[in-house]
Amino acid sequence: MRKLFWLFLVSFLVSGTSAFATPNDGGIIITLEKEVMLDEELPQARSLFEPAYAFLEDNMVHVLFQKIIPAVTIRIIQESTGQVIYSNDYFSPSTVSIDVDGQEPGTYLIEIISERIHMHGEFDL
Repeated sequence: MRKLFWLFLVSFLVSGTSAFATPNDGGIIITLEKEVMLDEELPQARSLFEPAYAFLEDNMVHVLFQKIIPAVTIRIIQESTGQVIYSNDYFSPSTVSIDVDGQEPGTYLIEIISERIHMHGEFDL
């Protein structure tokens, strides 16, 4: 069994494939910072994986969820004015695509908020 595991691991690493969705050529990854709201009464599992990833490609912001989050709000805010240009609630999303075509050039903030996790990052149009 151990040999089978190592054979699988080596073949996976050599093949260069990824188990996670990533942006296509030309996409720009949006770095997200994560804050976890801890409940002192509940044990907290540590994870090496981020619950969501975001990237900008062809005037579309894509958010890919790597784990199921029952309810999440995604907001995009124009940094210079503080104006919310997009806000929507989602229930157990796997992928969300947001059209930002037609927005003014500048820096924008993205917030991904759930009951226990708050992720935020910025990107330029």
